[in-house]
Amino acid sequence: MEKLSWNTEKSFNLKFSFVIKIAVLVLLSSCCGGRVENEKVIDYPKDARTVVILGQSSHLDISWVYTSEEYYQKMVKNIFTSALDFIEEHAKHKIFFAEIFWIDKFISREPELRERFLNFLRKRKIIIEGGGIGTDDFLVVPTEGIIGNYMRGRKWLKVAGLSIPKDAWIPDSFGFSESTPDLLYVLGFRSVALSRVNGFTKTEKYLKPITDADFENGSAGQKLFRLGQLVIWKGKIGEVILYFMHNLYGVGSSLFCKLDLPPQVYINPDSECIGEKADEETFSQKLQSYLSRVKPNSKFVFIPIGWDFEKPKKELGKFVDYWNERYFPITGTYIAIASFSDFISLVEGEKDNLPRFEGHLAPYWTGYYGSRTYLKRLLFSSIYRLVSSENMMVMAEKLGLIQNQKTDVENALREKMSALWLKIAMLTNHDSGAGTSYKDTEEKETKPLSHEIETELSELEKQILELFSKKVAVGQKIIINPLGVERESIPSFGFIIRDLTFVNKPPQKIEKPFDFDVQAVLWKDDGGAWRIGSETPPGEFSEIGTFPVKITFEKEGETIFVKAFTESIPEGHSLTLRFSFQSRVNSLRVESHLGLTEFQENLKIYKPAFLPFLTFFKVYLEDGRTFLLSFKGGKGVALTSEKSVDVFLGRNVRFEKYDILGPPGDMSEDGPFIAEVLVKNDTSGDFDSFRESYSFYFPLYIAEGKAGTTSLPQSFSLLSIKDNIGLSIKESEDGKLILRTIFPESALIFESRYFKRATPINLLGYKIPLSIFFEISE
Repeated sequence: MEKLSWNTEKSFNLKFSFVIKIAVLVLLSSCCGGRVENEKVIDYPKDARTVVILGQSSHLDISWVYTSEEYYQKMVKNIFTSALDFIEEHAKHKIFFAEIFWIDKFISREPELRERFLNFLRKRKIIIEGGGIGTDDFLVVPTEGIIGNYMRGRKWLKVAGLSIPKDAWIPDSFGFSESTPDLLYVLGFRSVALSRVNGFTKTEKYLKPITDADFENGSAGQKLFRLGQLVIWKGKIGEVILYFMHNLYGVGSSLFCKLDLPPQVYINPDSECIGEKADEETFSQKLQSYLSRVKPNSKFVFIPIGWDFEKPKKELGKFVDYWNERYFPITGTYIAIASFSDFISLVEGEKDNLPRFEGHLAPYWTGYYGSRTYLKRLLFSSIYRLVSSENMMVMAEKLGLIQNQKTDVENALREKMSALWLKIAMLTNHDSGAGTSYKDTEEKETKPLSHEIETELSELEKQILELFSKKVAVGQKIIINPLGVERESIPSFGFIIRDLTFVNKPPQKIEKPFDFDVQAVLWKDDGGAWRIGSETPPGEFSEIGTFPVKITFEKEGETIFVKAFTESIPEGHSLTLRFSFQSRVNSLRVESHLGLTEFQENLKIYKPAFLPFLTFFKVYLEDGRTFLLSFKGGKGVALTSEKSVDVFLGRNVRFEKYDILGPPGDMSEDGPFIAEVLVKNDTSGDFDSFRESYSFYFPLYIAEGKAGTTSLPQSFSLLSIKDNIGLSIKESEDGKLILRTIFPESALIFESRYFKRATPINLLGYKIPLSIFFEISE
């Protein structure tokens, strides 16, 4: 055993007593390579008191109202073509996009424009901010899915010879937990731009001046608004610069129009304004008014331009020149045209003077926590199966199972994994993963894509298991554990070989196993606050009563498994699974990206208030007991009385309400609605909670032997970690291995025959002294 020095005192609750201060100045991809992005300086007069950066973009959903193919034909192709022509005509202009999914599709579909587009990317005339396949939902998508999204995107960037972005542009995701800055930090980002926060209650004011009164008193959103547009968002292990878009991500577009309304691109993709366009003087007056309302916290002010699927503003340069000639001498405010990352490069020099913010920005109730629950089950299952396949591939390589065919076999399998990450990233995107796509889009794209992923994953698993079964004798079977913690006596990242007659005992079906009740409850739900990502004025969400649902119980050791099933939910209703305890509930804690989070707000608009979680949540009772509930299904949990908690089983609501984003569309849901729940009296603390929950989510694989004799050891472990859990081992482009662990530590205690040391790194980025990712050197 090799011991790497550390001093954490089992700090699994992540309450670190120190603050890490490190600026990510160079973004070298240790996993996926890519050249370093050169800093760009925006030219502006030295005597400018304020520098306004107009950043032109276009937010491109992968699917929502339309399928991705329909979006491409109706809008995206034309947007990219227009962007190329626009930049060629305007030497000082730039435009940026976040979604590599669309760039890849464009240069693949339009080969005659490929080099032209890539050339503008290399010259930073077209800029990629973020670098994911899409922009994920950060509340109900598992952490491994978000990591996979950015890793797959950065591999694409490396192949294209492009730099790795270090600023995350996430304008339309519907909320963020307090652990988000930690996740962004270990992903190598120095900043993030976002727009949806909790506590904001006036939907109709997204396009009008926002004041303190538009937020609920005491909400995290109000605290952030009071601090200003720029803050240092501090997590428990890292921090990022946060740029908060008070008026959403297209507010700059309204400066070019007489009316403060987004263009109706779904009616007319070529529209720039509803009503008349502004002239230069109107633009200048509106800009002055806007600047008088914002709290920039900096000499530099960023104003984003571009709603969903909006084309470049053709007269941007003319309006900017007019201001700089007429108004700069009077106001001392100068305008430049640049990208979000250019803006952050300037702000970074002032970061020590920025106010600091800690806390979550997750809405307490939006319907998507319970929408398309089948999709949420599929996402979590597919992501952990794909991660398991990656882990098994590393095991196969270290055992020499593909040594003689490494080029053909390994490359083919890794190509399949890469293609699967691309397809999964389409579903982790904020509208898809949230389950808020219109029903027509769901039927035409989401469901077929889900079936593709399921089929291709099964084939991938079959091919990988074949590598092992060829080394095991007929009459024996190999049981593989792809999770980095021992389960059912199967070693961490390892396997055991058993006689074919060995059979695991199935769970025992039992009657009511608890001293508390489990029942299904129906709620009247008119679609209010379906997905806006802020707490808009409540629609109707009121309890009706119990609802007939088939609920069964199984027992395995001290663990109880609850299964709930119903064919349908009446339209205009939500259905929850209620756990009613004998003792008062003191608190709820939910799993977020890198630990457990307890949400605390002074005022909750919706009652009950639902909190998002990933794989599990914990219920703390007044009598001293603690229960772990790991849930495959809906991703929202609420304290519905002093002694009960509810989890979404499903939702069937046709229209979203209280939302300004686009036309209402059919979002009703067909059944069946299914949930699986692991319930355990949790007496051992957070480490065991994570171990139980991830054991519930990660599969065990069994393959029967096909060889004459067994040439593998009877028991095998690739890597065993003390007091931590390894989730994934990913192979980088340069052959190095990246290990992700549950708990951030500055070093590891691990045992392995195959690896000699582990170096903490920032995933895909600059090396940092503390991380949940480790580079394993052989």
